[in-house]
Amino acid sequence: MKLKSAAGQKLNGQMKKYEFFNHTADIGIRVYGKTRQELFENAALALFDIIAVLDKLEPRQLRTVSLTAGSYEELLVAWLNELLFLFDSEGFLAKEFSVKIKGNRLEAKVRGEPLPPAKADLKTEVKAATYHNLKIEKTQEGFKAEVVLDV
Repeated sequence: MKLKSAAGQKLNGQMKKYEFFNHTADIGIRVYGKTRQELFENAALALFDIIAVLDKLEPRQLRTVSLTAGSYEELLVAWLNELLFLFDSEGFLAKEFSVKIKGNRLEAKVRGEPLPPAKADLKTEVKAATYHNLKIEKTQEGFKAEVVLDV
């Protein structure tokens, strides 16, 4: 499955947020951020970019997320799966994220709105973020992560 997104493009000399890569029967996302927090925010944006067209959605409602995990990789998978839970249980589509990470704890504010049938243009069903080939690494520009999503 080939996906394209404007957020995957390097704009005005700024670091790109994410890009998709092919993975057998699944979707891979390669995410970038100057900080770990920005990396997690961009991973969330990539996730929802796969699920739906977000252009018409309004960040009207707020959800908070608190998570703890044993490593940054585990925290990233838990974060993405928690966002999928919000979507699956409430139909909540998010498009703005403010993440704070201290040690092994993540606190986030997530803004979006419940799935409005008239506005939502759903694209791909994502079942879960996986640990398959999961990695987060420090780069000269900040951080890079690769995550495979089960679709």
